[in-house]
Amino acid sequence: MPQISVSTVQFFKAGPDGLPVDDELQLSSVDKRFPDLRFPAKGRTFLYGHANPGVNYLVNMAAAVELESAPTEISVEIENWVKHKIRLSAEPGRGIFTTRFLSLSRATKEVIELIQEICDKPNSPMFTDNGRVKFPERLDLLMDNEFFKHLWVIAYTVETQAIGAVQVATLFNEDAVVEIATSPQLEEIDLYF
Repeated sequence: MPQISVSTVQFFKAGPDGLPVDDELQLSSVDKRFPDLRFPAKGRTFLYGHANPGVNYLVNMAAAVELESAPTEISVEIENWVKHKIRLSAEPGRGIFTTRFLSLSRATKEVIELIQEICDKPNSPMFTDNGRVKFPERLDLLMDNEFFKHLWVIAYTVETQAIGAVQVATLFNEDAVVEIATSPQLEEIDLYF
């Protein structure tokens, strides 16, 4: 089955040997790492995409608060990969109902317009002029809509005060996680949601 990868940087306290002092750690998401943004409460948000500037930012953040860090990749099942821009249909290979994953950068105009209809507020649009999500917390509203409630992951770009544009993905179904891969120093540690 097709999968996507999201990532994070695991923060932890280490002993003199550089290994974690705890036997288990909650999997770190980026929900609280960018305090200028609020992310969806119905899911957990991670970094998305290759060479994401968020990884270096988080490694430096951990060092600044005297914690160790370990980049971590999370593989997520999406059932079907849509190669084309996603449409509001069940059309095989193109329709939103044929996958559990939506990347807003690969959505058709009709999909974006429906998201705006659901998530915009008076004098407070959901998207910036360049298509970045201004109010990620409003993506929770999609989980109550017939066109979006089946999705397990939504990927999008936000503008952060700390490092500018960052691609993130909110995971709305933790059961879709297939594998968590991290550094050898966390091999013996139980990572949990």
